[in-house]
Amino acid sequence: MPMSGIRSYLATIGARGGRKSRRTLEPETARTMVRVREARRAFRRFRATCFWSYRPDLVIGPDDVAWVAEQLRRHGTREAWPVAARLDPVRDTTADAEHMRVTAIRQVHPAQRLREALDLSESVRAFALAGLRTKHPGRSDLELVELMLDRALVPNRPDRRM
Repeated sequence: MPMSGIRSYLATIGARGGRKSRRTLEPETARTMVRVREARRAFRRFRATCFWSYRPDLVIGPDDVAWVAEQLRRHGTREAWPVAARLDPVRDTTADAEHMRVTAIRQVHPAQRLREALDLSESVRAFALAGLRTKHPGRSDLELVELMLDRALVPNRPDRRM
């Protein structure tokens, strides 16, 4: 039988089986099945980085999906995070609250949004300097900034104590 004949035969059988199937699946059950399948795939894919201390033949069930997502978030790389988000989305706000937040941001003028972003950056820098100041109380402000930037601002300074 040529390859196209095999494909058409299998397609016919599959279609017939789908029409004759008496199995009804609730939408929530189907979603759970998909989440479990994706959690099993994630367990195999990220086994070396996130699940190395667990048996390789560990059976992942519906109750384990949130655990797999948590392990991916805790021990995973940048590639693991989107997988964790698909498995178990963390929603700390409702959809209505998120819509209101996005609408409010869009109503602010772009120049004002830029000013707020710059203010936030300045606050983060101030907190970082305050932390460095407590760890290195004897250093000058210039030395603390150089520590924060991880580079020298004044080259060949004679009093440099880094």
